[in-house]
Amino acid sequence: MKSPIMIVCEGSSEENYLIQLNRIFRYTDSGCGVVFIACNAHGGKYSFVRKKYNETLARNKKQKDSIKIWVDKDLYIRKGTEENLKYNSGDYLISKCFFSLMNFEDYLALHCLPEIAKDWQNTCDSNNHFVDPMHSSKYEELFVKFINKNFNVDYKKGDVPFALTRDVFLQLFENLKSGQFKFKNDFGMFLMNLYYDKVIEFNDSFLE
Repeated sequence: MKSPIMIVCEGSSEENYLIQLNRIFRYTDSGCGVVFIACNAHGGKYSFVRKKYNETLARNKKQKDSIKIWVDKDLYIRKGTEENLKYNSGDYLISKCFFSLMNFEDYLALHCLPEIAKDWQNTCDSNNHFVDPMHSSKYEELFVKFINKNFNVDYKKGDVPFALTRDVFLQLFENLKSGQFKFKNDFGMFLMNLYYDKVIEFNDSFLE
């Protein structure tokens, strides 16, 4: 039986998303259990991530290679932070990270139709987000407006503001491959490769 992939993640947004993935995807070997286990570090700071990774590793030493890390990149490229020093030091733990460029909200936008994702990218460009990443106090306010404009839902951080369906993930994969977006996401690429390599498949019993 395949081991679950343990994802040390930054916060509740990623944790909620990973929980939903287990309803939508399954291992192609139907006898296997869940695909992902979310291990919430309750923050993206290096010290939080390292502590959670070490705790997870201590309980799962035989599955070391199944432990991944998923964090936002904005903190790690922002100059003057401990995280930036670690990012530029060749630190072993950093080398294991899946990064969201720049944050989870940007990753959510990649699930959308191209014209909607472009709308968010234009907002980011106008705020110099890809050079000097916006802080949460600014991008969260803008993202709420973006979601309300395009989906007319009462969005709050930690939510996935639209239904996760087969079409949504196929759109995500197309957006990741297209090269037209500045948003990059290592976890999204990992998920896409698991799917195209037929390690995982859609759980049709859930999606019907």
